[in-house]
Amino acid sequence: IRVVYDISTKQFYKLLSLNGSDDNRCCTYWEERIDSSLQWTKIFKRNLRHCKENKLKEFNFKVMYNLLPVRKNLYKWNFITDGKCQHCDIEEDTLHAFIECDLNKQFFSYLTTIIKLTYDVDCKISIMHLLKTHKETELDMLLSIAFWCIYRYIV
Repeated sequence: IRVVYDISTKQFYKLLSLNGSDDNRCCTYWEERIDSSLQWTKIFKRNLRHCKENKLKEFNFKVMYNLLPVRKNLYKWNFITDGKCQHCDIEEDTLHAFIECDLNKQFFSYLTTIIKLTYDVDCKISIMHLLKTHKETELDMLLSIAFWCIYRYIV
């Protein structure tokens, strides 16, 4: 078994090119899952151009192109023999790993309480926050770091 989190950005670009040269592959992937058309130009700017921290920028890129080492992808890439979440026993895709998994519910409950107390904002964490589809706010960095922490826990 190869170690997945040591794959370089260059190797991820190669993974992208293996699936064809369709530049909108990530757009199609996410629009199918959330059943909505999104403003991708703004999403790319928020996730890649406006993000100053390189680790978060790389994480955002991997989220957008579905290149995170979640179990479904590891199975598809032949790194493991089963793509199911070890906690919920259902297919672990990016949406499940970051939003729906029971393992994260307590973390998000704590995070939304902090957001409510600090910013006086009621926040229900969703895939829209992970992709940054909403209007830019000061919560973006906090939520990006929260998702990145889950990512580091996964790998």
